[in-house]
Amino acid sequence: MEGSQGLRFAANISDGFLFSEVNFLQRFKAAKDSGFSGVECAFPASVTLDSFVSAQKAAGIQHVHLNLPAGDWAAGERGIAANPAKVKEFQESVETGVKYANALGCTRVHALAGVVSEACDKEQWTRTFVENLKWAADQLSKEGILLLIEPISTIPGYFLQHQEQALDILHKVGHSNLKLQFDIYHAQRMDGNLCDFMSKNIHSIVFPEQCFC
Repeated sequence: MEGSQGLRFAANISDGFLFSEVNFLQRFKAAKDSGFSGVECAFPASVTLDSFVSAQKAAGIQHVHLNLPAGDWAAGERGIAANPAKVKEFQESVETGVKYANALGCTRVHALAGVVSEACDKEQWTRTFVENLKWAADQLSKEGILLLIEPISTIPGYFLQHQEQALDILHKVGHSNLKLQFDIYHAQRMDGNLCDFMSKNIHSIVFPEQCFC
């Protein structure tokens, strides 16, 4: 959907967002019929890759952004990238994400950090997050896929909530294939001062294809 200033919007077709009145595979066509040229979604664990790709191609729509597999969602996991006990699982999730992204022609993937409890060692989680992101950014760069992290304000206990925290992670990782996905909604809720932050850090951030969700 083209805005008056030429902005590009992508529909978030994850469960609970746009076009939830139809089943997941029908949302590609619903987005296209509504004027969108691109979609994004969380990892579609409930559908096969073949059916996912078939629905996208039949609708003739781009897939601009995909979350990596985020652990056991039903059990409350919201990502595994920072969890010290999930390093092997995270590496496997990157391999799966590459397979899906390449099949969909998607060039951006998001690694969700995970939910941390008060009892957890947050410094250890930070170290794990940094090392996992270094490895993943390197692997994904070979595939032409950009790795993203995003502070999220709406998940209780989410490890990555603040923009400055994310910039610190980017600095520690030090890889050109890792960027901060700057979601204006979450940024304003947690930190505010959007214009100043964007002007100072514009080279470190990407916007989620102006994802409409």
